[in-house]
Amino acid sequence: MCGVIEMSTASGEGRKVSWLELFFDLVVVAAVVELAHELHHPTWSGGALFLLLFFAICVAWSSFTLYANVAGEQTRRRTMFLAMFGMAVMAAAIPGAAEGRTQVFIIAYVIVRLLGSQAWTKTGRPLLDWPSVQGGLGLLPWVISIWVAAPGRYWLWALGLLIDVLLPMFMPDRTPDGPEWAARLARRRGHAGGLRFASVDRAHLAERCGLFIIIVFGEATMQLVAGAADLEHWTRALLSVAVAGFGLLIGMWYPIFYRDGYLTSHIAALPVRLLLPLLFLTAASITAVASALGSLAALTEDAHHGVPTGIRVTLCLGVAGYYVAAVLGEALRGTRGGSWGERFRLAGMIALGLLVPTVLAAFGGRLAPAALAWSLFGAVFVMAGYIRRVIQARVPAAPPGPAGGAPEPSVA
Repeated sequence: MCGVIEMSTASGEGRKVSWLELFFDLVVVAAVVELAHELHHPTWSGGALFLLLFFAICVAWSSFTLYANVAGEQTRRRTMFLAMFGMAVMAAAIPGAAEGRTQVFIIAYVIVRLLGSQAWTKTGRPLLDWPSVQGGLGLLPWVISIWVAAPGRYWLWALGLLIDVLLPMFMPDRTPDGPEWAARLARRRGHAGGLRFASVDRAHLAERCGLFIIIVFGEATMQLVAGAADLEHWTRALLSVAVAGFGLLIGMWYPIFYRDGYLTSHIAALPVRLLLPLLFLTAASITAVASALGSLAALTEDAHHGVPTGIRVTLCLGVAGYYVAAVLGEALRGTRGGSWGERFRLAGMIALGLLVPTVLAAFGGRLAPAALAWSLFGAVFVMAGYIRRVIQARVPAAPPGPAGGAPEPSVA
């Protein structure tokens, strides 16, 4: 009967990430690398443009990540290859996205999004939890911006991203469990025999998101290495910044990928429309930290009594943004409705994660590069242990999994 709606996926639960999907992610990370390079001499306007371009890259990535998640073995390779080429064009256009290559970036972005929408249409299964992969409303401001000069075009880009990223976050839960609702939607779509909806494979999504974040961490390490490699003279200050910077990255990696890490718990518990924006913010924050660490290493060749404001603020806000994503994820998992103990622990996460980076960003102008790096390392090290305690207090410890001691992600 027409009121019956099925939730299905072509691939089944637990499918592994394919080599094609990994190849796609590596092309996307090429764009992340270009964005990190653009932050080496940061300004407020440059930071805002970085966020716009980064979220645009992530929205395009999410279209094909979720498409491959649902389509499984039926994923169209030609469509994926065309999208990869479009993403490569976007990456190449990033250095001139504010000047001569603006239209190239816009057109490539629109084409990639249209390819993703077309691929979803061919599956015949709408994804209610992240309508941005199928709808084109958020593309309209981008198309209009082709004929609009700066700064108007940037406001149009922001509007398009707000439609694609924030609008789904505030949508009510749309589960096809009401027969009247099901019948109306099926009639509108012309499905006399019922309408099938896409269901996300959570185990596959956990692996895909984890691989994406770990590749971003690899890019972050590369920025630090490149900053040291470009120096003619290595000093004790460089060694100090390198050790503290690498420790800082490990401290950011640990809460995500520890066996009870919040990436696994968030993917298992949060709807896609809440999970993906947090993932985007996490990746953007790691990239900002990476770029600033490379710049910080470069400062050690000469005697510096302070870190330039742009680099200091980028580094500190990157660390703060990382913890904003972590705290929001824990809050959205239901902590706000939990016990007073849970609320106290969440308040502690907010205080520890935001207080030190914010103070250093505002008042750390006289700190040397090494002192700034070690101050942030200390804050991140304490925070990593605190997050572990918070997660262990809420989730029973899982037995070690077969690969790297990590458990298999649970499926919500």
